[in-house]
Amino acid sequence: MQKRLRSLALMMLSLIGLTAGAQMNKVDSLAQLIDHRAANDSVKADLMVQLAKMLAYSDPGRAMKIADAELPMAQQLHYKTGILGGYNVKTSLLFITGNLQQGLMVGEEFLRAANQFHSQAGSITANSLMGIMYSQGGNYAKALEYMLASLKIAEQTHDQSRISALDQNIGNVYNDMEDYDKAIGYYKNAITITETLVPPTPVPPSLYNNIGSVLIRQQKYAAAIDYLEKGKEISQQTNNKRSLAGALTNLSDAWHNLGDDEKSYEYGRQALAISRALGDKRSMANAMINVGTAINDVSDKTLTDQHIDPKDRSTLAISTLDSAIQMASTIGDPATKEEAYKELSDISEKQKNFPLAISSLRMYNHLHDTIVNNDNEKSIMRKFIQYDFDKKAAEIQLQQQITEARLKEQQLLSHEASQQLKINQNELSLSNKDRDLQKLAAQKEQVELMKEEQKKRDIQTLANQKDKIQALEIAGQRRLKYGLIAGLLLIGAIGILIYRQSASRKVANQRLTLINGQLDEANRVKARFLGIISHDLRSPVANLISLINLRKEAPDLLNEEGMAYGQQKITDTAENLLYVMEDILLWSKGQMVAFKPHIKALSIHSVFTEMQLLYAGNGHVRILFSNPQNLQINTDEDYLKTILRNLTSNAIKAVDGRPDALIEWKAWRENQQLACLSITDNGPGISTTQRAALFNNEADIGIKHGLGLPLVRDFAEAVNCTIEVSAAAGGGTTFLLLFREYNN
Repeated sequence: MQKRLRSLALMMLSLIGLTAGAQMNKVDSLAQLIDHRAANDSVKADLMVQLAKMLAYSDPGRAMKIADAELPMAQQLHYKTGILGGYNVKTSLLFITGNLQQGLMVGEEFLRAANQFHSQAGSITANSLMGIMYSQGGNYAKALEYMLASLKIAEQTHDQSRISALDQNIGNVYNDMEDYDKAIGYYKNAITITETLVPPTPVPPSLYNNIGSVLIRQQKYAAAIDYLEKGKEISQQTNNKRSLAGALTNLSDAWHNLGDDEKSYEYGRQALAISRALGDKRSMANAMINVGTAINDVSDKTLTDQHIDPKDRSTLAISTLDSAIQMASTIGDPATKEEAYKELSDISEKQKNFPLAISSLRMYNHLHDTIVNNDNEKSIMRKFIQYDFDKKAAEIQLQQQITEARLKEQQLLSHEASQQLKINQNELSLSNKDRDLQKLAAQKEQVELMKEEQKKRDIQTLANQKDKIQALEIAGQRRLKYGLIAGLLLIGAIGILIYRQSASRKVANQRLTLINGQLDEANRVKARFLGIISHDLRSPVANLISLINLRKEAPDLLNEEGMAYGQQKITDTAENLLYVMEDILLWSKGQMVAFKPHIKALSIHSVFTEMQLLYAGNGHVRILFSNPQNLQINTDEDYLKTILRNLTSNAIKAVDGRPDALIEWKAWRENQQLACLSITDNGPGISTTQRAALFNNEADIGIKHGLGLPLVRDFAEAVNCTIEVSAAAGGGTTFLLLFREYNN
């Protein structure tokens, strides 16, 4: 696995001064200060710049409006600090929001203002931002030009903190250009400078992560692990979740290449959990590749500890790699997608699933060829960049030689050259007189031509006016005739309008009656929806509050095992609450007349795999999944998953407390038109009230019976699914879902 994942540090917060996590109370206080300050002065400008920085990441749109208001005010006041601060914030916000073209234009204005005010700090920041934006756009030659200019000024001012940040940014540019030796050199120099800063400043973990990523590409895995472990340690100390996820992903990659899949699997799982919490899809996709690759070779005990049946390792590996492919497609990352297809082909071949292995290999080869072509383009670009540098150096040398030659030529000027100059001036004077005479003759000829053209235009104008008079007379006669006709038509139209007004009034009354009926139905759905919320959200929220209060008010009552159990219980309760809220939202949308399910071919195997992972931690309750025919059905994916999840949750509640608790899902096809899914539990059996909620639209679900079965009923009707319920004599319940051919 050759990851292309590294910790990006192009936008160094220490370089531009933006605050990534501003507290809301500080934001509100600062906004009130600005609103209460009536006068437009330098203090108000400084406050507006500070507020825009605090909102840069949390609300960039609002921050841009503040910057757009502050900059003209500072320019009107001729306030140097306010002007430079406004340009800094505005350029940075355009980069953050991905508007590079406009960002480059504002950055140029920022740089001109910094040079005009002779501000070295402003010039450093402006040049750095220009370099960052050119690098982001792939123009590495321009990026290096601006970054090296910024570095030169920083070295003149002996600003070690800025020099360190600039070294890291320059290292990133060389890393993108795949010049790894230069990249590592700049990264290490940035670390050395940071370690000597006074007062002491922590080294950014992204530096260690970037070096580790480069060493993995160079197949120096042991050295890479040393740097990545250091980056992981600093990320944990500074609570930098994003850098921590990057370090763990690269560690998983390195340990896999060293043959230790146990460590690779563990680091991959940790990286995947953090990436999911951050919502970082790129990190999630890379972590899924590590987990899916390592899970095929870890021990049975490792999987059992994670509540995973070792027999399912191959299925889970393929499912995880398939999820990585889908995630990489969503974010447009061909390199990660290529790697996922390669691992999927290898695992499928080991399982003797040759059709999947061949199709995955074809996709890998296609993506690999595309990426190789891109790499070739990068190589050509590096040669062009080197050519530009060599060309510029040669031009400077040539200019120097020309300047020296001109100096020698000036020294050789003599009195003869001066005399020749006077002769040339006299000849030029005579030549100018001849040219003036020719010019006068040409002007005279041009005046005569203009007079002739004017006469022709006057004659044509008189003819045109005569034609217009005749046309106006004819048009007047026509207007009189048309006016009489229009009067008759108007009288007829008034009669028709009176008749149509009477008819439309009747239609409007009918529409009002229909709308009143629809409003009554909407009120009924609203009352039903509020009843569902009062029950299904009250219970999990109450449980969550009780568990949190227990930890807060009586922590001594819980030992370490109890604390761990409580923490897991809080997590499970919160996750269940999230699923309930998603189901309520989907159900409420389902009650809308215009809302329709999206039907597509769906593999029951992938749905069962996701359900197995979702309910892997249910303790003593055994949940079995049987799909011998590898069933596929045409239905809405979200509706089906909501139905299965609610029936599974109800079954878990039904078997709760039984030592032999068992739930079994089955899938089969009886004929071409009928697909079947069933869930069976060994609980006490379904009650009369629950049956009424499932089959009777008028049954009261109120605050006692919850959302589950009514939601299952409504969703089943929406996707043309029939539900049958049976109960065994000795206890236990079976729900049978029958899917027929769906017609839109």
